[in-house]
Amino acid sequence: MRAQVEGTRAPDEAASILAHLRLLLNTRRGACRLDAGYGLPDLTDILHGGIEAVPQLEQLLCETIQRHEPRLRAVTVRARPPDDGALCLGFEVQARLGAEIVRLDTRVQRGGQVQLEPRA
Repeated sequence: MRAQVEGTRAPDEAASILAHLRLLLNTRRGACRLDAGYGLPDLTDILHGGIEAVPQLEQLLCETIQRHEPRLRAVTVRARPPDDGALCLGFEVQARLGAEIVRLDTRVQRGGQVQLEPRA
């Protein structure tokens, strides 16, 4: 994630945020006893909506990140055009970490698994 964070922020903080987002977006709401709202709801029904589900997923991802990752500000989530033959929906997450910009490629698989990688 270091190459995708512009500025002087410590790489350990960026790695910590990426690890937390992976955990957050792959945890189902209700699974955390301390915060029943932590994570994402079951995405099965949403994903069955196909391309019509994209705006709902954008909003859901954005709200979840804003609520549970306070180190990031000005979070935006935008759909990416699908890869040919891909069985997932792709999004770009962009946010501010202090004065720096963080960009992540995010893929939501058919089973609801979320993959995050630093944007090249």
